[in-house]
Amino acid sequence: MSPTNTLIHAAKRVWSSLVGPFGQIINRGEIGYFREWRSAGTRHFARRRSAKWIWRCHIESSAADMQVVDFLAPYIDGYDALVFTMPAFLLPRLDPARAGFVAPAVDPFATRNIDLPIELCRHTILDSGIDVERPLLLQV
Repeated sequence: MSPTNTLIHAAKRVWSSLVGPFGQIINRGEIGYFREWRSAGTRHFARRRSAKWIWRCHIESSAADMQVVDFLAPYIDGYDALVFTMPAFLLPRLDPARAGFVAPAVDPFATRNIDLPIELCRHTILDSGIDVERPLLLQV
């Protein structure tokens, strides 16, 4: 089985078993906001659909794998509104009339975005038990 097919089958299993109950909780409110492909099936598996549902794709998707798009589009199509970073990222097969475009915004002056002294960083990493002499790979 190809990696794409493996991903598609895994997503279907997760959405049908775990995401459905979460979708029911959202319907008690007024708006459900979901981002990324991992949450795309949430609305599909919700029983009631009284809330307004928004799906946000924050990843670069201008050259998306069409097999993945074909899989995701029917699930994403159920949302009331779609948000993408820019028009070029709108996935084929989705209705552009329901799409909005919002560029990411980072406040360079926010406390969480200030430069930290390198020694503080090294000390914090060492305290976590990570060897700072080895290459470090992380995803934020």
